[in-house]
Formats: sequence, structure tokens, C-alpha cells
Amino acid sequence: MIDPIFSAEVKVTGLTIVQFKLVAYKLITRHSHGVVPPVVEYSRTENGRQFAQQAVGLVDWIE
Repeated sequence: MIDPIFSAEVKVTGLTIVQFKLVAYKLITRHSHGVVPPVVEYSRTENGRQFAQQAVGLVDWIE
């Protein structure tokens, strides 16, 4: 049986990895406010917006 607490930690870690990859690919930007508790904002870049439009077009074509 999977421990639900451990499972949630794995998902958060996986999400963090994906976020850092999206920043590295310049699809989103990350802004840390440097306060406690941590406040971090993410926003899409122009590349991210273009990628999203193309992804939607691909999904529409597949359907």
C-alpha cells in the first residue's frame, strides 16, 4: 500500500522539476519575492504563449 503522505511529496517534487524545466526552456518565468513564507509567481513568456497556441492546434487536429 502506498503511503498517501509520501505520494503527495513525490507529486510536489515532480511538479517542481517540471516548473524548473519550463523555466529553463523559457516557456515561463519565475519570480521569487524573497519573503517568509515563500511567495513565488510564475508567468508565461511569449514563447510559452506561442507554444500553447500550437499545442491547442495539435490537440484539435488529433481530435
